[in-house]
Amino acid sequence: MQRAPAIQPIQLSRKQKEQVIANPWTQKDAPKRILIIRMHAMGDVVITLPWIADLRRQVPDTTQIDLLTREGEDVIPDALQLFDHIYPLSGGHSRLRLARGMLSLLPALRKRRYDVIIDLQRNRRSRMLSTLLRPRAWSQIERFSPDR
Repeated sequence: MQRAPAIQPIQLSRKQKEQVIANPWTQKDAPKRILIIRMHAMGDVVITLPWIADLRRQVPDTTQIDLLTREGEDVIPDALQLFDHIYPLSGGHSRLRLARGMLSLLPALRKRRYDVIIDLQRNRRSRMLSTLLRPRAWSQIERFSPDR
């Protein structure tokens, strides 16, 4: 079955266009395994936690919600016991070391066979990882707000 991503262009204040890309979950049953990617600063990770807690309440049949975040940004999510597994990505702020860290995690992530990936980072590395993991459904965060 071939799937086409849903693409919605939005207007940006910088007169640019960005496409919000997603392949929605279309199955009747809830997904069993979800990976959430948020690799940036602690504050950015923390502001997503209430949304993720609500997601867990909305899909009680989902057996596994995991988080991929940068090493050091995993302290608060780990203390909340909100995730079944947290993957701390090594490499600090170095793009090359982060890419190496991500590649080292790839076998473990593939083994989990995620049904859904929610990319709350939306950078080259997170998009590459989502592509390599080949989930049934995925979404990327809208990084910019449209003009109103």
